[in-house]
Amino acid sequence: MSSTGINQGITKITVGGTAITFLINTEFVRTNELMDITNKDSTGNSREFKGGLLNGTMNAEAYFAEGATYGFRQLEALCSGGTSATFIHTSEVSGDRAWSASGLVREIGKRSPNLDGSETVACQIQLTGAVSETTEA
Repeated sequence: MSSTGINQGITKITVGGTAITFLINTEFVRTNELMDITNKDSTGNSREFKGGLLNGTMNAEAYFAEGATYGFRQLEALCSGGTSATFIHTSEVSGDRAWSASGLVREIGKRSPNLDGSETVACQIQLTGAVSETTEA
């Protein structure tokens, strides 16, 4: 049965079927690269646009751990190797929607806060090609 109401922190990002370890925040963003078609025949004092190419990113923030099953080391290897992988943004709850696409790790960073905070990893994934939307079984 799909989630009802507001999903409360259950969404994760998987890479090749393995969830990024110790996730704190995830984000899935789709954009439409609009084309400005304003011309001398346009009416009024307004710009006109039409839909263009679709673009997408997934972003992840996780706690840093040296022994993470899938963490900084693995994501950094994808980034430095320019290696494509399949990324899925999912709650893994039956009936919920999931989005998947091939992608490349565009940016990876490790943050170390002052004194009492935990180290974190932030990662931006540039999606490439079509994004598939499915329903979790």
